[in-house]
Amino acid sequence: MDILQINKLDNVAVALTDLTKGKIIQIDKHDIILKENIPAGHKIALKNINKDEQIIKYSFSIGHATDDIVAGSHVHTHNLKTNLGKILNYSYKPTKISNLPKIGKLHLQRLSTRKW
Repeated sequence: MDILQINKLDNVAVALTDLTKGKIIQIDKHDIILKENIPAGHKIALKNINKDEQIIKYSFSIGHATDDIVAGSHVHTHNLKTNLGKILNYSYKPTKISNLPKIGKLHLQRLSTRKW
């Protein structure tokens, strides 16, 4: 398997390995010829996507096309813009396990010792 379509509603898939221009990928018995090299972890258009059309991944919009995108093309920051608007700053502040409420610690302990 070279690609992964996360949800059937998605109009993009993710390359699981580096893929080369001209390679034929198949989704639902439909062949798509790659228009360019696609790095592993990057998105591929599964259908023609018009400018301003939503890019769907996980069955949700992750942004919109800034240009027309042909099926088999690389979908990335050069042709995709987020719909987050004017959020300029983002910070990631993970919570240390030691800062979790006691019930959270107990729950994590139970999960870590549970035999699946």
